[in-house]
Amino acid sequence: LNLVESTSRGAQLSHEKALRIVTDPNTSIKYVNVDTTHLDGIEEASYLSVASSHLADVIFTSYLYESLTELFDILHPGRLFLLMRCPIEREVSLFYHRQKVMLEEEQKNKKKGTFQNITIEEYAEKGLGTSNLLVRMLTKPNSGQEEGGVTRDDLEIAKLILQRKCLIGLTARMEESIIGFDRYFGWYDENALETNKCRKNLVEHGLSTHTHPRVSEGSDVWDLFHKKNELDMELYEFALDLYQEQREKIQMGNMNTAR
Repeated sequence: LNLVESTSRGAQLSHEKALRIVTDPNTSIKYVNVDTTHLDGIEEASYLSVASSHLADVIFTSYLYESLTELFDILHPGRLFLLMRCPIEREVSLFYHRQKVMLEEEQKNKKKGTFQNITIEEYAEKGLGTSNLLVRMLTKPNSGQEEGGVTRDDLEIAKLILQRKCLIGLTARMEESIIGFDRYFGWYDENALETNKCRKNLVEHGLSTHTHPRVSEGSDVWDLFHKKNELDMELYEFALDLYQEQREKIQMGNMNTAR
């Protein structure tokens, strides 16, 4: 899309103290040299005035509260968009990702990892993984990957944030979602070969190359993850309906609710 991104990659490419744009030599993607995916990086990005610099087109983060309060202001507002995944699929993927990382650590350090000898059934029964991560991420300071209680009041606040402030995308409908983002933000160009190539690659391969077994809806593992992420599942169901409403507005050129 020829956009400049703020994510972990930029900080990996350049450790300079001054804010600047760097280009990944392998992908030609452009980044600013701050990492907004963790709290220290958000603090640094705030100090360097990343929003008012207008160097970054897209900022990626899991820390919504901190990003809104530290990076943006009334003169330099942001527009929120979110690519949502079924919370149970998220938990399943997280388990297999952790197993993979632990295996790599074991091979490197000859030290057995925490999840190497545990099945996903045992993992779910022990109540491991995250709990209502999405609701917490939308409503709580210092959310990230940390645990913490959320309530139904938090769920209602999260729904309002999605409805009033957020453009929704779904990993289950990746191509539609990407095209919707493109059209809403003015990135869409049907004649741009590189953009179409990037979109095709993202649709075909997704956001991760890690493949793993799936969990069937209604299985014991599904039900255990559902119980631990009940509020996230309600928010996801709400987002499915909201996604369809927004998609229709975008198609009619009448989408003006995500500010």
